[in-house]
Amino acid sequence: MSDLVDQSRVFANTIDATGNEVIDKGTQGGGSVEVYANEEDAIRRDQYLSSFDGTWISSGSHHVYGTCVIRTSNELTASQQMELEASIVDALIRLE
Repeated sequence: MSDLVDQSRVFANTIDATGNEVIDKGTQGGGSVEVYANEEDAIRRDQYLSSFDGTWISSGSHHVYGTCVIRTSNELTASQQMELEASIVDALIRLE
């Protein structure tokens, strides 16, 4: 979940035994990273998500990064989506 998203506007269908609803809020709660076995699968998923762009069921931005699809919530502004995506990429490629 992202504190940039008004969580009262994003509803989960269920809450697990610990009271955690992050997974159920999914991308709408801020963003997500989907990991695939290969880049072709990631591209196919991104193309599928593209079919919903501009519709009422669009869930926000999505971009392929290697074998990952990085998604950000449509509850964020376009600049917030780009900033969050950049932060996710930075975290994925950071060496420590």
